[in-house]
Amino acid sequence: MEFSTFNCTVASILSIIPKISSFAKLKKLNLSNNKLIDIENIKQDFELISLNLANNSIFEIEPLLKLKTLQKLNLHSSLTSFININVIGALPGLKELVLSSNNLECIPNLKELVNLSKLNIKCNRIESIKFLASLKHLKYLDFSYNQVENVDCLKELNNNLIYLNASFNRINKINMELQTLIISGNKIDDIGSLTLLKSLTFLDMSFIGIQRLPNDFDALENLETLNICRNKIHVPENVVRLDFSFNKIEKFCFEDISEIKLLKYLGLSHNRLTSLKHFLIPNTLQ
Repeated sequence: MEFSTFNCTVASILSIIPKISSFAKLKKLNLSNNKLIDIENIKQDFELISLNLANNSIFEIEPLLKLKTLQKLNLHSSLTSFININVIGALPGLKELVLSSNNLECIPNLKELVNLSKLNIKCNRIESIKFLASLKHLKYLDFSYNQVENVDCLKELNNNLIYLNASFNRINKINMELQTLIISGNKIDDIGSLTLLKSLTFLDMSFIGIQRLPNDFDALENLETLNICRNKIHVPENVVRLDFSFNKIEKFCFEDISEIKLLKYLGLSHNRLTSLKHFLIPNTLQ
């Protein structure tokens, strides 16, 4: 019997790897949420494309070097402090890599990962992301909940990067072309520079301490979703979704946003509104 996918989650893993070692045609292997401490029985003749080892306690990842065909690797919350993280940099076939929630202070040199398009390193203790400059094919990047201050190196990725989640770091300036930008929980000095990001369709600026939006935000012609909740707050006319929740709004007049003809969702929860007497619900809301 041949298998292409093997899924074994939430189980005792002590005997799992020896049993699957004969599955030479296995393409996808999910061993997440187990008690795995080593992966030494991974075979060199495995043709794995996807390997999920999330939520384990692995002490050694050198056996991964046997997986010459591996393209997707998930190591979320699975690495112990004794592990040689540099092994990951020697897996040139990787296209997607998850290293989130591992208490990492630095990331190994990944310049050999020339095919990497998705990288998730959120919820670590990373201060510098200079290593990202060599990842020319990166399209999706999440380094939220770290300690990053400088993101200038990301300019090297401008041609391909379309999704960036940099929320809850220490960033005060960002200027690069993207489609999706999440910068919540930072202290951006000049949000006016964001008006230069003409390709933006999704922008999350919650928790950044702004009091108003620049008038030239109208220049963001492609923007569809704008999240400015939990701030101290002229919204672009083409916005479809608008969230004012968790502010200190006492009165709200629809005339203030009457020019937003495409608005379908309006969030006003957790404010100080006492009356909707003069509030006219637009026909576009769903």
